[in-house]
Amino acid sequence: MGMKRTILVGLLGAALVQLAACDLPDKSIGDDGASVTSEGKGTDDGGSDDGSEGSHGGDGDGSDTAGDGGHGCYSHADCPDGLVCNAEDVCLPSPGCDNPELDCPAVCYGECVEPDDGEATCEALQDAYTAEIVAAAACTSVDECGQTVGFGNCGCTNATVVRIDYDIEHLESLWTEAWEMACDFTQVDGTCDCPEADGFACIAGRCTWNYL
Repeated sequence: MGMKRTILVGLLGAALVQLAACDLPDKSIGDDGASVTSEGKGTDDGGSDDGSEGSHGGDGDGSDTAGDGGHGCYSHADCPDGLVCNAEDVCLPSPGCDNPELDCPAVCYGECVEPDDGEATCEALQDAYTAEIVAAAACTSVDECGQTVGFGNCGCTNATVVRIDYDIEHLESLWTEAWEMACDFTQVDGTCDCPEADGFACIAGRCTWNYL
């Protein structure tokens, strides 16, 4: 009986020595309640310690893009030259506002796209506006002149002069469309010196100010 006990104790001791020699990580509980090994790596599925994403996905860069790599926009002014915003056509929710329970502004979001063949571009609008100004200011007598254009200039005697009988609404619609697209020719700046003038004049077949 004593011999059997001695053999059993010897085998148990050898097993404990072999177990202690194994390189097992020390598993403990971190401050956040997640299991942490001796190497410092978490055992939950929220993502690795090297900064890679977990199972939630997303690009993580916070950029406002529409579609696959597109340039998101609210209006034409948000788009690079040569592109137009289709927000009014598609009217998508703003980035992060997919949940209808969120208190988001009631605005349409879209993507900057190539204009359709029949869609206006800044170059086409500028050409049309310039041609319309020429037609609106054409005169044969100073009596025909006397209406001023209240946009595209700084006002006073710098304002463009056109004929009294000209319907300025068409010219204004061209300007408004170009301004909403932030076309370069609508960005009026600089100082307004308001040169002195005495009424209007028709010079070289075009209405203008009678500058002194």
